[in-house]
Amino acid sequence: MAYDANLFLVHAGEPDKEGQQQLEKLLDEMQLKDCSKVIFEEGNVLNVLTALSEKEEIDLLVTGALKKETFFKYYSGSVARTLARKSGSPILLIPDPSNPPKPIKKVVISISENHPEKVLEVGIDYAQKAGAEKIYVVKEAAITTSEFTMKRYFSEQKSEELKAQMDAAEIGFIQKHLDEIPDLPANIEMKILQGHSGLALVQFTKEVEADLLIDSYPEFKLGIFDRIFPHDIEYTLLELPCKLLLIK
Repeated sequence: MAYDANLFLVHAGEPDKEGQQQLEKLLDEMQLKDCSKVIFEEGNVLNVLTALSEKEEIDLLVTGALKKETFFKYYSGSVARTLARKSGSPILLIPDPSNPPKPIKKVVISISENHPEKVLEVGIDYAQKAGAEKIYVVKEAAITTSEFTMKRYFSEQKSEELKAQMDAAEIGFIQKHLDEIPDLPANIEMKILQGHSGLALVQFTKEVEADLLIDSYPEFKLGIFDRIFPHDIEYTLLELPCKLLLIK
């Protein structure tokens, strides 16, 4: 994947001359030394990274993260997930770093009624640069209906007709925004997700064995109560189904 960008490698802690030399050697081997900078800075990791992000106007933060948080870690906040919540920059969480990196073959892009054009533009561009073979553009149904609820008020045939109409409207919403993107790749599949908001997205991402999930972060600030009574995105942060790119 090639981007015309400067790279900052940041370690929050005491300066480590040996560690810095190892990083610089690695960057030299990867031919990244001319466009990168290694920073060792003492202080709280959250404060260091958020301050650097603002100062250097970072376009993307990349950090490792546990695939699944313990109860205490989740409710008190881990470094990676707290960064995801508090940073003003987009962030890429990597729960399973490997050497060499695993290729990104399947990408899930989740959109909603809130600024879908931004998520689609950034998400599809990133997926293409990563060499993705399959891109799923998904949307959780605005009106989630269970089979039990539908059949309680309508006949089985009418229930199926109404569900088909609602799915068609949601697909039309996705298609409308996809049509606005120039040079759209052909490897895109649209999908409407039914079920509990947030959980349905995590489940679908696991089912298709996606390598990367791209989603947007809510514009309003989430607090501790959103972890006790989770907002949609908190289900994803609780148990990362794969790499997660949050667009802000």
